[in-house]
Amino acid sequence: ATIAEHSAPDSVLVTTYITPDLVVGGSRLGHLSALMLGVISEPIRFTRTREDIEALLAHASFEVLSDALPVDAAPHYGVHVKRPTSLMPKERIAVAIKRGNQT
Repeated sequence: ATIAEHSAPDSVLVTTYITPDLVVGGSRLGHLSALMLGVISEPIRFTRTREDIEALLAHASFEVLSDALPVDAAPHYGVHVKRPTSLMPKERIAVAIKRGNQT
């Protein structure tokens, strides 16, 4: 809501987020990564499903244009990924546009 309040209509927001399955099981590598982030004082405190992110952004007048895994989004931005590089396999990238003047 704060970002929307300070954003002009048609502003684009790009954000990353972690899905809940990372911290409640998920892949071993992802779970280990989450634990290591906690050890270095960067704990994961916010996880959401794709549906939750879309609803949260819609509440702030943002319309989700895309929501993908980084490896799937990379070609759209001209990046060729030869191998998985993310230690966070449940991390997603959401791109949204602010609609209207309401927050």
